[in-house]
Amino acid sequence: DYWLGEASLAVSGVTLAGGYEVLGADGGAAFTSFQTPLATLHKFQGWADKFLVTPPNGIRDLYASGGYSFKKVGPFGPVSILVGWHQYDSDRLSINYGQEWNAQIGFKPMKKVAMTFKYADYDAKAFATDTRKFWVQIDCII
Repeated sequence: DYWLGEASLAVSGVTLAGGYEVLGADGGAAFTSFQTPLATLHKFQGWADKFLVTPPNGIRDLYASGGYSFKKVGPFGPVSILVGWHQYDSDRLSINYGQEWNAQIGFKPMKKVAMTFKYADYDAKAFATDTRKFWVQIDCII
């Protein structure tokens, strides 16, 4: 089974969101859980990329995020910040996989250049290993 419930609210540059997503497990054997082989799970199940393949016991992802967009900060504009949190558990057997924090800041230092900094911190309990990742992305419009 698969299901997702999500709600968000955006007011005056502040965005709050939360949800609960379940990718179910059948019998706990590899690849019998709900798979999404063409999805970009980096966007949906944490930036540490620990759940690119659904674990044999499935996954339950409780998550929340908050962000703010500034029209201009000093010489930069616009600037957006985002912080997100995930609690991961198995769909069957009630296994606590761990939790993850994500943070992002994006801004435009010049008219045709955008920069994004992303950070992920996965604290493993019973799945994978503790992982911290940091990205820098630069987009140039030519």
